[in-house]
Amino acid sequence: HQQEQAVAAAAAAAQQAAAQEAGRGQARQQTRPLSSLLGDDAASPQRMIAIVDFDPSTIVWPAGAQQEPLPLRRGQEIEVLHDFGGGWAFGRVVSMPQRLGLFPTSYALPLAAYRQAYLAAAKEAEAAAAAAAAAAAASKS
Repeated sequence: HQQEQAVAAAAAAAQQAAAQEAGRGQARQQTRPLSSLLGDDAASPQRMIAIVDFDPSTIVWPAGAQQEPLPLRRGQEIEVLHDFGGGWAFGRVVSMPQRLGLFPTSYALPLAAYRQAYLAAAKEAEAAAAAAAAAAAASKS
């Protein structure tokens, strides 16, 4: 039930932000990039990498929600347009910028953290391979 409330709150906040931006856009009569939709923090959007798949059909989505969930596949790069806190953010998959939606931030890592984890795993694998090669060489002698 708590997850449903968090989803509903994030969806309502995204809808409100989009409605406010639509009103400002009509007043200015100019086209703005989508990344400016949700305020100044979107000027330099955060990038994340999905670390697990997110299948929205596995959760109860609030009836009548204006914002759709954003399905994720492990390894996809996500541009965060707005982080609502509470574990939900509004964004898009970089390879499919036309698809926007809400996603759980616990299903992704910030790009810098992902790179750090990837490099650490690569170093660990390299060290294990070197140790295996040394053990194999020692057993031959």
